[in-house]
Amino acid sequence: MFCPKCGTKALDGAGFCQKCGTKLIADASAQSATPNPVSPTQPAGKPSAAVPKKKKPKKLLIILGAVFALIVILIAVNAGNLAKRGEQAAKDEEYINSQQQSSEAKTDSEVKTDVDDTAGKLLCKSVPVDTMMDMTAEGIIAAFGEPDIHEADVYYDTDRIEYVSDQLCFIMSEDGSVFCLDAPAEKFTLNGQSLNLYFDDLVGILGDDYYSLGEAGYQWSIGDLSYTFYISTDDYIADIIEVSKIDTDEPVNNDAYLGDEGNDGGYANLDPALVGRWRSYDGGTLEFDGSGVISSCDFKCWSMSAGKPERICWEAFNGRVTCSAYFDQNITYEISELPDGGERAIITFPDSNNWSLGYQRTSGSTGDGIVGTWTSASNSRWSYRFNEDGTGMESEKYPLTWAADTTDDGAGALSYTLLDSTYFDYTVEGDSLVVFLSDSSRIYTRVGN
Repeated sequence: MFCPKCGTKALDGAGFCQKCGTKLIADASAQSATPNPVSPTQPAGKPSAAVPKKKKPKKLLIILGAVFALIVILIAVNAGNLAKRGEQAAKDEEYINSQQQSSEAKTDSEVKTDVDDTAGKLLCKSVPVDTMMDMTAEGIIAAFGEPDIHEADVYYDTDRIEYVSDQLCFIMSEDGSVFCLDAPAEKFTLNGQSLNLYFDDLVGILGDDYYSLGEAGYQWSIGDLSYTFYISTDDYIADIIEVSKIDTDEPVNNDAYLGDEGNDGGYANLDPALVGRWRSYDGGTLEFDGSGVISSCDFKCWSMSAGKPERICWEAFNGRVTCSAYFDQNITYEISELPDGGERAIITFPDSNNWSLGYQRTSGSTGDGIVGTWTSASNSRWSYRFNEDGTGMESEKYPLTWAADTTDDGAGALSYTLLDSTYFDYTVEGDSLVVFLSDSSRIYTRVGN
């Protein structure tokens, strides 16, 4: 029986054509009605080669679909990575910009801070004066180099450090910092303005709260520093400026120096090994009283250039003798007015009545009272400060006690006692004493109690 559709000979008993799948008709008439000649060489029962040809397109589509899907996935993944990279790049750029802005802001802030640090401050050679006044000798040399002169000052026992070419001079105090500074006015500035100016211009910058020193110049007190402007008589321009420390806020308490019993009081720290009379090989004498008084001394154990003190008290601790020399003064004084309305105390020392010894009131009470600070018209380093409690200072260096009265003829009478403290080191062994001075040493032998 042959397939009525494709003419392929069907197997005996088959219900469908093994080639095209057409349902076969069992009767003969149906078979003859649809003859379809085929090649007699086609083997019966062998699968046709056309069957796999129909399956190839399906596999290709599947493969192409898989490839396309993979490409889509790769594109999507790559797009995601690119997006992430773009986001990260944007974050990196934003971070860099923020750091640059922060750095620029910090730099601006630092510059502003540097400017603000010196705003309103008096500078000398571009250094704040208050900073210079706190410097030690080592700090000065580190900042300005080796000085031309480094020696004891002629007026003080402390060091003088001087740079001749710069006309810059420092006077050191006993505590190791600067006590006084001298320099040409052109080396001083305030907010960038040079202070080498006419007096009227100085008043416009520094204010009118100043003190006249006569023809010598003018003085301003700014903070805890005194600025003395020495005026050139040729052109009336500030020539030299002298800066010194002042301290008038608190009265000086001399109890720490004078002892519980005042000027004649002794000290508690006495080395019994020193008590007695000592003599050096050249005949010098040194005598320590058991009550704390040095009865005899063949070397200068005080720093003032004045004559011999009325008495010297002593104490000893840890190999050092501290000497306290007391100088008594009894003088007369008067207060007179100057033409410009200022007041000047004329303190007349014995056998002298010289205007060069005049001291102008620079702070304190007005009128005929002596309480206040009085500064020399010829040299502002010299001053007297009389506190209401009977204490005071000379040149802000030597403590004093004072009392004022009137003489029989109505003149002002002033009695005061200056205290000058110094020290020296020593060693004592049995009856042998070695005293170490600033420039030498002396050997003494005990000769009595």
